[in-house]
Amino acid sequence: MNTNTSVRAEPVEALAQDTRPALKFITCGSVDDGKSTLIGRLLVDSKAVLQDHLAGVQRQGETDLALLTDGLSAEREQGITIDVAYRYFNTETRKFIIGDAPGHEQYTRNMVTAASAADAAVVLVDATKLDWQDAGLKLLVQTRRHSLLLKLLRVPSIVFAVNKLDAVADSALAFAHISAALTAFAADADITVTATVPVSALKGWNVVDPASDAAWCGYNGPTLLDILEHLPVTAADTALPFAFPVQWVEKFSSSSNTSQGRRVFWGRVATGGVMPGQPVRVMPSGQTATVAQVLVTIGFAFILFDTNILIWTGDNYMLHRPWPLDDSTVIGGISFPRYRAFMILAAVLAWAILYFVIERTRAGAIVRATVDDPQMARGIGINTNVVQMSIYALGVFLSAMGGVVGGSFLGVAPGLDFQVLPYAFAVVIIGGLGSLTGAVVGSIVVGFMDNFGTALFPELSYFALFAPMAIILAVKPTGLFGRG
Repeated sequence: MNTNTSVRAEPVEALAQDTRPALKFITCGSVDDGKSTLIGRLLVDSKAVLQDHLAGVQRQGETDLALLTDGLSAEREQGITIDVAYRYFNTETRKFIIGDAPGHEQYTRNMVTAASAADAAVVLVDATKLDWQDAGLKLLVQTRRHSLLLKLLRVPSIVFAVNKLDAVADSALAFAHISAALTAFAADADITVTATVPVSALKGWNVVDPASDAAWCGYNGPTLLDILEHLPVTAADTALPFAFPVQWVEKFSSSSNTSQGRRVFWGRVATGGVMPGQPVRVMPSGQTATVAQVLVTIGFAFILFDTNILIWTGDNYMLHRPWPLDDSTVIGGISFPRYRAFMILAAVLAWAILYFVIERTRAGAIVRATVDDPQMARGIGINTNVVQMSIYALGVFLSAMGGVVGGSFLGVAPGLDFQVLPYAFAVVIIGGLGSLTGAVVGSIVVGFMDNFGTALFPELSYFALFAPMAIILAVKPTGLFGRG
């Protein structure tokens, strides 16, 4: 094992002009090794936590550092399959992105996802869980597992942080024995370790600031933050062979016979690249296969859909509405939900702004010219590519805003986008392309047909929605107000 804890001093002028990219690192290790507390300590002692946030994690007059990442911990305790949460902070010399990797064995695949994109990893070792008085002590299984995965994923820098040494009777002896065990394990596994540092995340010793006792644990090296500030950032090497660590295997059949259902292997490309026709070798069996195709365009939609299911399951989430809108108002003896009125007003406001911009401004004239006759628009010097991309970007923004506003009414669940997509198609086909008036009319027609069709003809609700669309396509293929 190679251990290097030296820290290179730099002049203040060089630090002030430091242009190094942010270091992306993860914390990993076994359950309850103090990962959340360590992240909290780094954030607090580096002044990366706002006062109001810090006040919210006070318990009996003391700061509970673990609560700074408690939202993610609560999700894990509920058994929800989650991805890694990231925290951001910076010092005077560098920016950092911390990946909070789960320690539970069943979430090891999520740790793999975070590690595959990390520049470094801090593996926490809880001294209180080990027989630290024994010179031949054995490390925890999850500590060894995470370390081996880091080596497999070629994480450039690995740092062992021996935590909770403030809670043992002889911290120097404990650190000596645990450090020796880590050294022996790393040598056997051919793992190159950047440093092994004793810390107390709870007390803050050797995390950001040195311990009050300069010779605590018999260690005179740099603090954990000092080490992190001088770790290199290694760009992904596309010249290396293609490597794709598998994080999750999605099965569509309980049988091991793949002819009875496809298998989807989830992961992230760690090195190299891939293309159709390229041979690949599956480890550890050594079996070979050939890449048939690389999915793009619509394939991304299915990938994102399956990813949503994997992360958030199929449950429906209700977004909280602002409290002034979470009630009803009586109008003419009829109770009308305020949030529905808000959505209608928001839609009318969006239409008014778009109408003014398109019909009354120079930018709108450029858009109309680009839509009506792109060739003529290019002839008079309009960059139609920029205009079209700007229109597309505006459409994406409005769609996102519609999702946020409508999410509080419909709820949010994976697959909702595919449910809403047919309605969007119906609006465009009925109203016609390139017409703001057509979009308004199409939305009203689709809204009325869908609601009345569902209420009066539940068995034929889809027919009631798409029948007008079919009729309009037959009579006027460009839509009611379409251009062309």
